[in-house]
Amino acid sequence: MDAFHTIWTEPARMKDVYGMPDYEILVMIISALNWRKYNGNITLYADDYALEYLEELKLLNLWNDIRPLAVSDINPVQFWAAGKIAALSLQNTPAVMLDTDLIVWNDITEELLKKDITVMHLEEINHVYPDISNFEMKNGYSFNPNWSLKVKPCNTALLFIKDNDFKNYYVSESLRFMKNRITDESDFLYSMVFAEQRLLSMCANEKSKSVNAILNHNDLDNQKSFTHLWGYKRTLESAPAERHNFCKRCLNRIKEDFPEFYDVAEYLVS
Repeated sequence: MDAFHTIWTEPARMKDVYGMPDYEILVMIISALNWRKYNGNITLYADDYALEYLEELKLLNLWNDIRPLAVSDINPVQFWAAGKIAALSLQNTPAVMLDTDLIVWNDITEELLKKDITVMHLEEINHVYPDISNFEMKNGYSFNPNWSLKVKPCNTALLFIKDNDFKNYYVSESLRFMKNRITDESDFLYSMVFAEQRLLSMCANEKSKSVNAILNHNDLDNQKSFTHLWGYKRTLESAPAERHNFCKRCLNRIKEDFPEFYDVAEYLVS
């Protein structure tokens, strides 16, 4: 089963000099290599700056294929994950869109093929997903009246789509929303998760596509097939001892499972 990672640096470079902390790099290494070990090929979609950065780190051979990524006509600060949608537009399905901070520890092909779409888990419609009336849109844009506002959003840390026609429909609607959303400097969350996660479930419902959620939202910590940094990044950023121990565990795992990458990985740890 093919998968892909995405690195789009423009959102970060709008705020600061781009760079990945050591713990994120180590998890990305394990993520790519574990996918190759248990599931299939993995591609990297990345912009020019990311490719130069990864080349300096000697990491470009993590992936089976490297493809260029460009995003245009979308606000990179408000829509910081638009690179993933742009990459998905270039990727034929069936395929898996995989976050760089998510590790899959075994073969999940059988699980992926259960339904038309597989996601990490479903999310509740809460304050993170306000009513669509809160989104100020450009003249000429309208929400599809066939979209249900009752279906639960899909967490897309991992996203599998079988059908290429549906993939193209979802991507086109997501990009259409992002390009027509009037910039709101106070909105750095709601529009992005709508475009990526809630809109996916609404498009799936409209097209009668079945959705498989791998994990139960209320039991995310009690599973063994996946490791996702989630909000743990905040702990690693603020607790040096915790960060050191975490990186040491990652290095030990790389040394045990992928020794050919150990020297490169060890050099990256600050």
